[in-house]
Amino acid sequence: SMGGTQEDNFLNTIADGNILMWKRKAEIYLSKKVELDWSIIHPGGLTKGEPGEREIVVGVDDELLKRKSRSIPRADVARVVVE
Repeated sequence: SMGGTQEDNFLNTIADGNILMWKRKAEIYLSKKVELDWSIIHPGGLTKGEPGEREIVVGVDDELLKRKSRSIPRADVARVVVE
């Protein structure tokens, strides 16, 4: 999920709270401990749209939350994962 750097993100109010905070802490921990090449992918809102019709943009630390469009077709996310 996008929003891991936002303490006030609505996902942090679900269940016992702080869902994104704990995900972010786990990712930071793993980034310091794992000695493999890896990536963490936080797609925006997933759609059933046609793949390959829009430019795929990437960013760090939720900088993409400032964009007007933050959704991506599921098939495009799958293509990024496989590549």
